[in-house]
Amino acid sequence: MNDVSTPVSVTASLIVHVVGRCVAHAWIIVTAVIILCVALAHYVTTHFAMNTDTYALLSPKLPWRVRQAAFDAAFPQDNADIVVVVDGQTPELSEAAAAGLATSLSAQPKLLTRYSDRTVDHSGHTIACCSPRPRR
Repeated sequence: MNDVSTPVSVTASLIVHVVGRCVAHAWIIVTAVIILCVALAHYVTTHFAMNTDTYALLSPKLPWRVRQAAFDAAFPQDNADIVVVVDGQTPELSEAAAAGLATSLSAQPKLLTRYSDRTVDHSGHTIACCSPRPRR
């Protein structure tokens, strides 16, 4: 017979020692793990929050967010608005048509709460935005 012993690494003997202690004191380990889980669950419920607002996730300084804010300011998104695009052969004609529309609509204050027109680009389009009065 060969009496040559194989060397045992320090890491392996340390693992064997820790496992042996855990097995010997199993109820203490189980109790400690349960207490630790309860403490961590309490910490998670009181310190972690989730925000599902996608607008809050992205910086408002991003170029497309700045353009979106300018668009939203120019065209408010309350669902009661009526948007009219006045198209003319020239910007002057479309502005004159929008002015005529404004005159006609402002003569009926029982129907509209506000009227505004904005020239959007130089292509001859004028955007008119109206807010009708709610029905009673």
